[in-house]
Amino acid sequence: MNINEQAPAKSTRGLHIEATCEVVWRLLADINNWPRWNPAVSRARLDGPFAPGSIFRWKSGGSSLVSTIQDVERPTRVAWTGKTFGVTGVHVWDLKAVGTGVLVRTSESFDGWLVRLFRSPFQRLLDKALEEALRSLKTAAEKLGHGRAGTAA
Repeated sequence: MNINEQAPAKSTRGLHIEATCEVVWRLLADINNWPRWNPAVSRARLDGPFAPGSIFRWKSGGSSLVSTIQDVERPTRVAWTGKTFGVTGVHVWDLKAVGTGVLVRTSESFDGWLVRLFRSPFQRLLDKALEEALRSLKTAAEKLGHGRAGTAA
């Protein structure tokens, strides 16, 4: 599954993280603990296993969302779709081991009547959200990665 390239708002961002794919994957797959590493997520609950077809409910940026996992390729890819009032989203995370770390790429599209009406504000919101999520993921993953390697505090 890929994002909707025809959507009025879409964004892709990438970042190199000094951790293993497994460390980054554990953070992404542990939906119930997203609020611990991502300040934009105030609540998250996965109903069922981390597998295609499972639903999770979460709150981010003041919006309550219901999302469905669509694609899981451990430890390199996860994709989901989600809905909130007037907006349908598709979000994809891709992880690729590179050197001593992992290149994390995240893409998302927003579609729906509300996005078509307010395309520019939604585009800015989406760009900012992906950048902030990547920075938060990097901080958490590198902290976990260093702790796992036995680095002295």
